[in-house]
Amino acid sequence: MADLLRWMDAHAPTIILVLAVISLVSLTAAIQSTRAVRKISNRWRALLSDSDVETLGMMLQQHMEERMEMRADLRELDDRTAALETQMKSAKRYLGFHRYNAFADVSGDQSFALAVYDELGDGVILTSQVGRESVRVYAKRLVNGEPDKELTEEEDAALQAGARRSGRR
Repeated sequence: MADLLRWMDAHAPTIILVLAVISLVSLTAAIQSTRAVRKISNRWRALLSDSDVETLGMMLQQHMEERMEMRADLRELDDRTAALETQMKSAKRYLGFHRYNAFADVSGDQSFALAVYDELGDGVILTSQVGRESVRVYAKRLVNGEPDKELTEEEDAALQAGARRSGRR
């Protein structure tokens, strides 16, 4: 023990310098840690001050509740979208129209063929033939894009016009 005291006595300035450096480094680290903690604490305080909750746990709970509500809303929207898509398949939204002169003694393209059908190709072709003293109206059903009776050239032109607009061929 006496040897240790003599050695410490002989190297006292060095030991004091080393302890001073260690104390300075420790003090610097403590100051930086305090600043980092204060910065994080300020961020959390700012985050919590923007909401109506008091703790992080309450904020997370509120967030999860809102997220569950949004999920339910999205499921409802998905269901509604699926229902609308199903309805759209049968909506008569494809139209083809062709005007022509049905009779030699009537001009002005008064006669017409109108094709109206849905995405599945189900619908109708209406034909109106206008003459000087009479008007004739015909209807032919379409099922899967196929007519139930043979089409005239004008009716086929109306069906093709609808197909061009719809992207169907």
